Amino acid sequence: MVAPLDELEERFSSQRKAFARNPYPSLEERRKALAGVRAACAYARERLAAALAADFGSHDPSIGLLWELGGVLARIRYTSEHLEAWMQPSEREVDPMLNTSAGVTLQ
Repeated sequence: MVAPLDELEERFSSQRKAFARNPYPSLEERRKALAGVRAACAYARERLAAALAADFGSHDPSIGLLWELGGVLARIRYTSEHLEAWMQPSEREVDPMLNTSAGVTLQ
């Protein structure tokens, strides 16, 4: 059996490697990743409701799900709505202390 800390180290290592392979995912790849997070929330929904009921007994599952998943789902929706605009090149000023009048474009 893998110790919990070792398992986390392995997962973080895997995430770092995945990021290194594709540090600038396309719009479609990012949308797919957000859809994956949304699907994970849907998958966890029933298990989460059951766990809340087991922990709190009379706990209203609707309130628990709203509390536990509402913020995540709202952020996924917000990010999905703004993602394309956020990925557009953005002109930025450069600090005058760098002795340049040029700006920089972030992509």
